[in-house]
Amino acid sequence: MTNEKSPSVPSWWDRHVSKEANKDVLKASDRAGNVIGAVFSVIVILYFIELYSSSSGFFKEDITDIELGLFFWAAIFGISPSIVRATVGSRNISRPLDILSTIFVLIAVLVLLSSFPFDFEHLDDLLPGPLRFMLNWINDGVARAFMWFIAIVSLFMVPYTTALYLSVRKKLSGAA
Repeated sequence: MTNEKSPSVPSWWDRHVSKEANKDVLKASDRAGNVIGAVFSVIVILYFIELYSSSSGFFKEDITDIELGLFFWAAIFGISPSIVRATVGSRNISRPLDILSTIFVLIAVLVLLSSFPFDFEHLDDLLPGPLRFMLNWINDGVARAFMWFIAIVSLFMVPYTTALYLSVRKKLSGAA
C-alpha cells in the first residue's frame, strides 16, 4: 500500500467560484443588459411615483412616510448594482452593493408586509385599457405571496452573495 495522495477534486463551491472569477469581466452585451435593466427599473419606479402622486388608491391613505421611503428607496437603491456593473464592467465589484440592497429590500418587505399599505386592485389604474390585463391579475393575496417569496429568497441570497464575493475576490487576487 502506498501513501501517495490522489489528486484532489475541486469541490462544487471551488468550481463555482472559478467559473464566476473567469466571467467577472462583462462583455459589452452584458453591460448593455445591465443598462436596459436599470432603465426598465426606473420606468417601473416612475409608474409607482405616478400612482402615488395621482392618489389612485394603490397606496392606502394611512401609509406612513417611513413606509413610502422604504418602498421607493429600496427600489432606487436596488438599481445601483446594475449601474456599477454597467459602468465598471465587473460582476464582483458590485456584489457588496448587491448584498446591501438585498438587506435593504428584505427590511422594506418585512415592514411593508406588517402593515400592507397597498390596494392592488388599483395597480393597473394608470394603464390604458388594452394594457390593463398585464397587471389586473395581481391582487393583494398574490402580492403578499410574492413579497414573502422575496423575503425568503433574500435571507438565502445575503450569505450566498457574501461568500461568493469574498471567494471570487480571493481567487481574482491570486490568493487561491
